[in-house]
Amino acid sequence: MDLLGSYREFRRRHNGVLIWLRLEEWPVDIPLPPGTRVVETGDGPFDPYWRFVLEPDRTIEAVVGWFILPLSLEGAIEWYQAEMIKRGWEELAEGSYRMPRAAAVRFQQPGSNVCITVGLSPGPDTEQTDAMIRRIVEHPWSPPSNGKGAGANAKPATRTPKAKKRRAPRAAQGAWSRSRSYRLSAVCSLLTQCH
Repeated sequence: MDLLGSYREFRRRHNGVLIWLRLEEWPVDIPLPPGTRVVETGDGPFDPYWRFVLEPDRTIEAVVGWFILPLSLEGAIEWYQAEMIKRGWEELAEGSYRMPRAAAVRFQQPGSNVCITVGLSPGPDTEQTDAMIRRIVEHPWSPPSNGKGAGANAKPATRTPKAKKRRAPRAAQGAWSRSRSYRLSAVCSLLTQCH
């Protein structure tokens, strides 16, 4: 995904960033059957998105899309099982299910914490299936190793007494704000390195 080559609509959330994707930017490690299209809602297309959630001890990366597949429910299940196995993914029994009007298949990349869930339900036409696809990756957060960040040796923030009404010097403004900015830097770095 070349995110730097064009204007990109995004939303800042309290704890992260959500970036809208075009269908042609959908990650190649999550296959889509030929003829797949994005679901249309009353407001237009439900474009896929890439979301980063910043938590104190980890960053969660999620790619989410809602699609219409040109396959029956059973055909979509079989297609994903075959395609994901061909690409080196393992099917997970936990969290996967099959019912007459819905199914979910889950996959994991061996030796990693990358999981994909494909939720399926038949569309109004028996030869179409709605698919909600999610790829979730958890990235553990660790302090920078160059000694400049808030890491294991970071001291708690010092506070200037209220009576002085002065702002603390930049170096003493607190490990929390520095560590958050380093996590945001890590997200920006992921944006330029992924896909």
